[in-house]
Amino acid sequence: MTANFPSQAETATKTSSLPRRKVLILTSHVVPYGSSGLRLLVQDPRLDILVAYCSLQGAERGLDPEFGVQVQWYEPLLEGFSWIHVPNKSLRPGLARCRVSLLLSRRTRSPLRQHLLQG
Repeated sequence: MTANFPSQAETATKTSSLPRRKVLILTSHVVPYGSSGLRLLVQDPRLDILVAYCSLQGAERGLDPEFGVQVQWYEPLLEGFSWIHVPNKSLRPGLARCRVSLLLSRRTRSPLRQHLLQG
């Protein structure tokens, strides 16, 4: 028994006529394995992805407050996909406590709202 999977050309032809789905991925902070996966996801022509980070901790070299050591990753973690930083409004902000307001009302001009309502 042989599986018949469509070729990349067939898939591209079928998906080019479909509207792209807007996808918001809300995550607590920047991590290497997450960034690698996001770079793969944005290659899907059916998806228009925006990543919203509650914290940019881990994106650049710096002291990790929870581990007390300097951290610097081996690759640029914010390249290859669209992202925004949404303020963490938690009373005690931290990676495990992320409270955000997505502010999608008509009067809001947030980058998040603009992305979701585009086209």
